[in-house]
Amino acid sequence: MASDDRPERSLGALVNEAAEESARLARQELALARTELHESATAAGLGLAGMSLAAFAAAVGALFMALAAMFGIATWLPLWLAALIVGAAAFAGAGVAALVGKSSAEAVHLPHRTAETLKEDAKWLSRASSS
Repeated sequence: MASDDRPERSLGALVNEAAEESARLARQELALARTELHESATAAGLGLAGMSLAAFAAAVGALFMALAAMFGIATWLPLWLAALIVGAAAFAGAGVAALVGKSSAEAVHLPHRTAETLKEDAKWLSRASSS
């Protein structure tokens, strides 16, 4: 046996220490994930507020543009037909926007720092268990 200053510990003490370290590591990982999610939620909330205001302004602008188009077309066609044409174009635009929004919403990502530290932890555990 090598002579070092560390006292010999029993297998039970080593297992107990490993369990405590694993629990502490899990708590730290959860705290990191919680922090990352809080940062992401705050940024998302601010982004959502800005986008909501922009969407409202765009809706008002689009309404007036649609009215202008409807009355412009009504100089050549009956008003009801002009309204029908503008409404159909608006529904087509809404369908395209819905498809684009759906594809954007499907891209969900894990918190990057947490994923990296979990990979590092897995490597550490595999090295520790093989030693």
